[in-house]
Amino acid sequence: MNQFAVKTWWGKLPIALVVVVGLVVGASGLLATPVAAAPAHAQTATSVSVHEISKTILPQTSIDGPAFSSLSDYVPNPSTYPPNSYPATAIAWAGTDPQHFLYLTYAPDGLTYSNPVVRLPESSTMRPAVLLYNNNHIGTLPPTLIVLAWTGTDQNHSLNVMFDVLGVRQKLILQDNSLSSPALAYFNGQVWLAWTGTDPGHSLNVMAMGPDGVTPGAKTILRGDGFSSRSGPSLREDRPDNLLLLTWTVLSSPAYIDLAQSSDGVTWATSFSPPPPQTSNTGPDVMSIPTGQPTDYWTWTGTDDAHSLNIAYTSTLASWPAPIITLDEQAMGSPELGYSSKLKNSGVVILLAWAGTDPAHHLNVAAFQIG
Repeated sequence: MNQFAVKTWWGKLPIALVVVVGLVVGASGLLATPVAAAPAHAQTATSVSVHEISKTILPQTSIDGPAFSSLSDYVPNPSTYPPNSYPATAIAWAGTDPQHFLYLTYAPDGLTYSNPVVRLPESSTMRPAVLLYNNNHIGTLPPTLIVLAWTGTDQNHSLNVMFDVLGVRQKLILQDNSLSSPALAYFNGQVWLAWTGTDPGHSLNVMAMGPDGVTPGAKTILRGDGFSSRSGPSLREDRPDNLLLLTWTVLSSPAYIDLAQSSDGVTWATSFSPPPPQTSNTGPDVMSIPTGQPTDYWTWTGTDDAHSLNIAYTSTLASWPAPIITLDEQAMGSPELGYSSKLKNSGVVILLAWAGTDPAHHLNVAAFQIG
C-alpha cells in the first residue's frame, strides 16, 4: 500500500457566472467572459481514507501522459455480450518511436490490459484524448464505441477526431488548431471537444461534435485571463448533475489549476475566484462518477521536485471540502481519472493513469478505494 499525505484545504466559493457575449458559427465562435465571485467560505474537514488496491505497469512507453476513459457501469445485453467481453476502460498514448504513432488498448476491468495494442497510422508529439461511450447505433458493433482526438504534426497543428477507432473508422480534420492536447466528453447525446487555442491569450474552446464526433457545431471561445490555459484542458460529463466540467491550468503565474461547469456546453461558470492555491505545470483532470461516494474527483501533477500525483475529492460538486491527498507516485505530464465497478464485490474503485518518471516513461494504471 502506498503512503499518502493530506496537504492542505481550500474553501469553495459561490459560482461566478459567465456572461454570454454572442454566437458565431465557425472560427470566431461564442465568446464568454468571467464575472468576479464572492469571498471564500471555510469548509469543515472530514476524515480521509485512501487504499491502493492494485497497480499495473504496462510495458508500453509514452512521450507524454496517457489519455484514459472509463465506462464501467455500462452493461450490455448479457445474451449478446458475455461479462468482460467489452471495454470498461481505454488508454491511448503517443509512442516513443521516432514517428510518435498513436496507440490504444483497452481492459474489461480497468487493470488487465491483455488485449492487443492497436497502432494507428497517425502521429502526435503530445498525448491524444480518448472517449469510451455507450453504443446507441442499432446493429453496430461493438457495444461500446471509442473516439480519439489529437493535435496533428502538420504545420498547422490541426485538430483531428476519429470515430469508432476499433471499427469502421471515420476521421475528421478540423480547421481549428492547438499547440496542446485536446479533450473529449459525451454529453446530452453528443461528443464534445475542448482545446487550448493558438491565439495570444491561449483561450479555451469548446465545440459540440454531433453524436459520432465528426459533425462540428458552433464553437464557444472562453475569453478572459481566467480562461487562458498553459496546456491542454480536460472535459468530462457530470451525469448526476447533468453538467459538463472543464478543468485546466491557468496561463498566468502562479500556475493554478481551475475548474468551470456548464449545463449546455455554451454558457460556462467558473467554480473558484481566485483559483485554489494548487499548482501544476501540466493540465489537471476532473471526474464525476454516477454511483457511490464521494462523487467528484480532481487530480493533477504537482510542482514539487518529485512531480507527485495529487487527488482531491468531494461528495457534492457545489461544495469542495477538498482534502488534498498526495500519493506516493510521480508522473511525467498529466494524470487522468477513471472508475471501475468490476474490481471489488461492492463499491466503486477510482482509477488513475499516468506516465511514470522512470527513464522509459512506462504507462501506469492504479486502483484506489477512497472514502
